[in-house]
Formats: sequence, structure tokens, C-alpha cells
Amino acid sequence: MTTATDERLEGELRIAEHRLAAELADDRREFTAAVEHALDAWDALIERLQARAAMLGTAERAEAERAVADLRRRRLAIAESLAGVRAAMGEGWRDARKRVLAALDELKRKSDAAWRG
Repeated sequence: MTTATDERLEGELRIAEHRLAAELADDRREFTAAVEHALDAWDALIERLQARAAMLGTAERAEAERAVADLRRRRLAIAESLAGVRAAMGEGWRDARKRVLAALDELKRKSDAAWRG
């Protein structure tokens, strides 16, 4: 039987795999595909956190829902930044790539804090 913790860990593992693939990608197409897969995995993990929040008491739920809203906002910002990677001219995509990777790392830090919260 799969527990909620197992599902969370499986989701985090998928995210980590896609994050690593993005970091190792040598070209724009590989990079954007890896980040898109990571964002899909983030969507599922954020939904799990939302479901967890729904089971909390009123004050705890409000705090957890604020964290979920922040994660969703950050996830959408990464998707917008990914559009910048696609639109960048020449090797300029590599600078945008650095920003996307940093934003993914910050999303992970915020997610870890939300799950502990």
C-alpha cells in the first residue's frame, strides 16, 4: 500500500531527476523538455500539498494554503521564464537557463518548508 509520504517522495524523486536532466542538458530543446517535465511533477506535488492542507485545522490550513499559493505562483513564474529561454537569441538562452535553474532550486526550498510547516 502506497502512503502519502511514499507518494510525496516519489514525486520529489521525479522532480530531482528532471532537475538533474535540465542541468546536464547541452542544448535548449533538451533543457526546456526537462524543465517542462519537472513542472509537471511540481504540479502533482503541489496538489498533494493542497490535499494535505485541506485536512488541517483552520489556522494551520490557512498557513498551508498560503504556502501552496506561493508555490503555484513560483511555478508559474518558472514557466514564464522558460518561455524566455525559448525566445532568447543565440547563446543568450544559457543566461536564462541559469535563472530557471535557480528558480527551480528556490521552489524546492519553499516546498520543503511548506511540507515541514
